[in-house]
Amino acid sequence: MKKYNKSTTNPALLRQKAEDLLNKKPLKPGSPLSEFEALKLVHELEVHQIELKMQTEELLLAKANAAELAAEKYAELFDMSPSGYFTLSREGEIIELNLCGSQVLGKERSSLINCRFGFFVSDDTRPEFNLFLEHAFRNKSIETCEVTLATNDNSQKHVHLSGIADETKELCFVTAIDVTERKRAEAALTASEEHFHSLFDNMAEGVALHELVFENGKPVNYRIVNVNNPFLKIIGVSREQVVGKLATEAYGTTIPPYFEEYTEVALSKNPIGFETYFALLDKHISISVAPWQGHGFATIFSDITDRKRAEEEINLKNEELQKLNAEKDKFFSIIAHDLRSPFSSFLGLTEIMVAELSEHEQTDLQEMAEMMQKSASNLYSLLNNLLEWSQIQQGSISFNPAPIQLRSIADESLSLVFETAKTKGIEMVCDIPENIVVFADSHFLQTIIRNLVSNALKFTPKGGKVSLSAKSEDGQNIKISVSDTGIGMSKVMINNLFRPDVKTNRLGTNNEPSTGLGLLLCKEFIEKHDGEFWVESAEGKGSVFNFTLPYCAEYEEDNIIKDEISTNLEENQMRKIKLLIAEDDEASGMLLERITENYCEKILKAKTGVEAVEICRNNPDLDLVLMDIKMPDMDGFEATRQIRKFNPGVIIIAQTAFVLADDSVKTIETGCTDFIAKPIQRKQLMEVINMYF
Repeated sequence: MKKYNKSTTNPALLRQKAEDLLNKKPLKPGSPLSEFEALKLVHELEVHQIELKMQTEELLLAKANAAELAAEKYAELFDMSPSGYFTLSREGEIIELNLCGSQVLGKERSSLINCRFGFFVSDDTRPEFNLFLEHAFRNKSIETCEVTLATNDNSQKHVHLSGIADETKELCFVTAIDVTERKRAEAALTASEEHFHSLFDNMAEGVALHELVFENGKPVNYRIVNVNNPFLKIIGVSREQVVGKLATEAYGTTIPPYFEEYTEVALSKNPIGFETYFALLDKHISISVAPWQGHGFATIFSDITDRKRAEEEINLKNEELQKLNAEKDKFFSIIAHDLRSPFSSFLGLTEIMVAELSEHEQTDLQEMAEMMQKSASNLYSLLNNLLEWSQIQQGSISFNPAPIQLRSIADESLSLVFETAKTKGIEMVCDIPENIVVFADSHFLQTIIRNLVSNALKFTPKGGKVSLSAKSEDGQNIKISVSDTGIGMSKVMINNLFRPDVKTNRLGTNNEPSTGLGLLLCKEFIEKHDGEFWVESAEGKGSVFNFTLPYCAEYEEDNIIKDEISTNLEENQMRKIKLLIAEDDEASGMLLERITENYCEKILKAKTGVEAVEICRNNPDLDLVLMDIKMPDMDGFEATRQIRKFNPGVIIIAQTAFVLADDSVKTIETGCTDFIAKPIQRKQLMEVINMYF
C-alpha cells in the first residue's frame, strides 16, 4: 500500500513550488494596470491557482491512500476471522466468502463463487436451511439454524448459521461457525449419561446419593437424592418412599442411620467401609461410603448375607476339621509308638542274630534273619518318612539351620546305606570337597541325602554306580547332585514325580518296594531351605537328582557341625556302671540288656514308671537310667520328675520315638539328661553312654 507524505501540505512550501512553476510560464500582456502592478496581480492569481490545484491533488491522493488502507484492513480482518462469512443471494448463491468460509465448505474459495450454499447441506437438514434463508430475507431480525454439511471424506460437519438481509433485501450476510466438536462432546456426554444410568440401575450393588441437611450451620440430617433399583431391592422399599425424603422420615427413626459415619465422610472427604447387620431385614450388609458433590455422600450397599452364612458354616466345619485332625494326630502318635517299640527290638535282635550266627552253624536261621532285617528296615524307613511327612504338613517339625560341613554329613549318610550298595554290587562315589560348608538343618540334610541315595540304589542294577557330588554354583548356593546308572524315568513319570495325588511308585531292580514318599519329603525339606529341586533322567540312561542349599563362604570353625563323635568304645575305656532299664516291652528290654551287659556291673529292670521310681529310691547309687517314655501306670516324663526330687545327679537317658514335635524339648525340660531315638542301635546307644562315662 502507498504511504501519504504529510510534508507536501506545508503552505510555505506549496507557495514556493507555485511561484517556481509560474516563473517558468510567459507573461500575458493586455492589462490596464501598470505593467508592474499588472504583472504582480497576475503573478498572485496564478500562484493561488497553482496552489489550489496542488492542494486538490494532495487531497485526492490522501483520500485514495486512506481508502486503500481501510480496504486492506477490512480484507485482513475478513479473511482471518475464525468464523465463516458468506454473502448469499436470494437464490442462495455465494456472492462473497472469506477464507474460513471456504474451509468450512472444504473447497477453494475461487471455486465457490456463484455456487449454491444449499448444495453442501445434507439432505436431512436442507429443509431447515431453506426455511432459515426465507425468514432472513423476509424478516428484519437475525435468523439462526444448525445444519449438517457433507465433506470430502464422507464425514459430517455440524455448522451453526446466523444471518440477516441487507436494506435492499437482495443480499443476506451469513455467519457460519463449525460446532462439530461441540456436537460430538454433547453426544459423548449423552452416551456417557445413558451408560451411567444403565450401570447405576443395573449394577449388583445398591447405590444411594445423599446430601447433608444443616440447621444453624450444623448438620442434623441427610436427604436421599437418588437411588438405584438394587438399593430398593436390598432395603425393601419403593422409590417414592425414599427419594427426596429425609433419612429419619424414610427409615422411620429419630436419628438418621449411621449419621456420624456418613457426616464424617461428607465433611472430611475420606471414604470408609464397614459391615453391619440389619436385624429387621435379617441381612448382613457391606456399606462403602464415599464423598459426593458439595456436602453430599454416596453409599454402596452389598448384600453379603450368603457370604456371611457361608463363612459361619466354613468356620464351623474348620472347627470340626481341627478336632478331627487333632484326633487323627493322636491316633497316628499311638500307632507310631506301638509300631516303633517292637521294631526297636526286632531290628536289634536281627542284628545280633546276623552277627553271631556263624557260631551256631544255622544256615537256614541266618537266611531268615537277614530277610527279617531287610523287611524291618524297609518298614521302618517307610514309617520314619510317614512321621516326618506328617510333622512337616502340620508345621510342627523344628527347623534349625546352621553352618554344616557337607562332606561329614554326606559320609555319615552314605555309611547307613553302604551294606545295601555292597549287597547289590553297586559302586558308591562321594565327590564332595572337604571345605564346602552349607547353611542347613543337620537332620533335614541327612534325611535328604539318605532318601536320594537309597532311591538311587533301589533303581540301579547290580554292577551300577551311584555318585554324590557338590559344587558352588554362583557363590551363594551349593548344587548337590545324586546320580546313578539305573533304569531312569520317562518324561511322564518325571512330571508326576512330586504330585502326591498321582501314583508313581514302582519296584526296584531287586523288587524293592517303593512309595515315592521319600522324594516328596526331600522336596519339602529342600524348599524349607529356600532351595531348588529338579530331576534329569531318561529311560535306560539313569537319573540325576539335583538340589541347592545356601553356601557359607565365611564361617567360624567352631560353629561347624561335624560328625566327630568317637566310636572307639573298647571295654576298658569306661568303668563298670550300675544300670536301670525302664522298659515295658520285654524284647526291647532284652535288647538293651544285651547291648550294655559287657559295660555294666549290675543291671536292674522296671516295666512301669512307678517301679522305676521305686527302684531309684531304693538304689541311690545308680549310675544310669534308660527311661522309656511310654510306659503303663506312669509315663517316663512323670517318672523322671519324681526321681529328680530325690536324686538330681543320676544320668537319665530317655528313649523316645519323637512322634510329637515337642518330645525332644519335653525330655530335657522334665529332667532327662539326654535322649536317644528309637529304634535303638548298638552304636548310637554306646556313643551316648560314652559321653557320660
